[in-house]
Parts: sequence; structure tokens; C-alpha cells
Amino acid sequence: SPLKIYLDDDIQVIDEVLVKPDYSYDRRLMTNIIENRKYNNPDNLSNITYNDYARTTIFLKGIDQKRVKKSKILSKSSSAFIQETDTTVRMPFLIVEQLQIHKRGKNAKDEEVTMLSDTSAMILKGISAEIKTVVLDKITTEMNFYENQLDVFARGIPSPAGSASMLDYNIYLSDSVDIDGVKQYKFNFYPKSKRALTFEGYLWATSDTWALTEIHAIVP
Repeated sequence: SPLKIYLDDDIQVIDEVLVKPDYSYDRRLMTNIIENRKYNNPDNLSNITYNDYARTTIFLKGIDQKRVKKSKILSKSSSAFIQETDTTVRMPFLIVEQLQIHKRGKNAKDEEVTMLSDTSAMILKGISAEIKTVVLDKITTEMNFYENQLDVFARGIPSPAGSASMLDYNIYLSDSVDIDGVKQYKFNFYPKSKRALTFEGYLWATSDTWALTEIHAIVP
């Protein structure tokens, strides 16, 4: 006769399961970017030519949605507003786009900078030219994210790619793509402290040199 096997249930109840993400791989990749800063920082390079594109947007925060609907000027541009809360939005007050080409010889002092494109737009057309000039002077300085600190409106903000970036920011690998056989990595970064003046956004880096190829940074 066939062999019969009987099993008894033995149920074990697990009180708690704690799962923590492992960010060691993210940190290892980010360390490569930090350790190669001195080799990729354009300020340290000679005999180079490179393009520099920068787009800077200044937002006005906490604008009441009811006020936007009542204003003819604001309502025309409301499609560009960013929702903050159920009742408030963030309005792009000023947008500046610049494209420059940098040519440098053996000496950094020999650098030539040619402005290929320089455009700005303000939603509030009634703003005086003097105010616009002051704002542009404050924000259109070249930002080098390889430096440990960047000056924005005379305030020092730690760079998300600086030597101490992993002390100031939570940095996570969020995406990767292969371009011409070279892996490109995207990292999202957020401030570790809500009280600290820091950036928020993302950056892209290439795995062959660990140089930054793109960075999108917002001052919350």
C-alpha cells in the first residue's frame, strides 16, 4: 500500500519585523563623486573649453489661491504656479536663463567667457527696473557645486556635492541610465535638518570620471 505522510500545523507568531534600508551602495557611489571633486572642479583645470547652462528661478511662497483667482495679472500666469498646500501656491517671480562658453588656457586668469544667451522674465510686469537689476545682481553669480559652500543672497549654503555633503544631506540613489556604454547615476538629496539652510533637489554624475553632469537645486 502507498505510504501516507501526515503533517501537523505548527504556527509561530512573530511579534515584530523591523526592516531597514541599506544605503551603503548609495554612499559608496556618492563617495566616488566627493573624492574626485578636485579632478572635476573646473576651477582646477587648464586648457579646457566647456559650456555652462544655468536656469535660476525665484519663487514667492505662501500666496493665497483666492487672491490669485481675483487678480487679473496673476490669473493669467496661474498655470506656472506650484501647489504648496490646499490653499496656497508658489509663484515663479523671476526666471533667468544663461548659456556661456568658457575657454581657458594654462593659466586660470586667461579664461575667456562668452555669453551665448542671457534671458530673464518676470511675471509681475510692474516691477521697477531698479528692483530687477538688484535681484539679478544677487542671483546670477556663477555657482560652482564642487565648492563646499555656495553664496546665495549673501548666505552660505553647503553644497550637496561638497566634502561634508553626507553630513548635511540625506542622499539617495534614485535612478541610473546607460549612455554610450557609460553608467549615469541620479541622486536625490534632502536636508537632514529642517532648520538648516540647505538645498533640496537632485544631481546626475557619470561613472567614468564621477563628474557632475547636471544638478537641480532648490532652496526650500
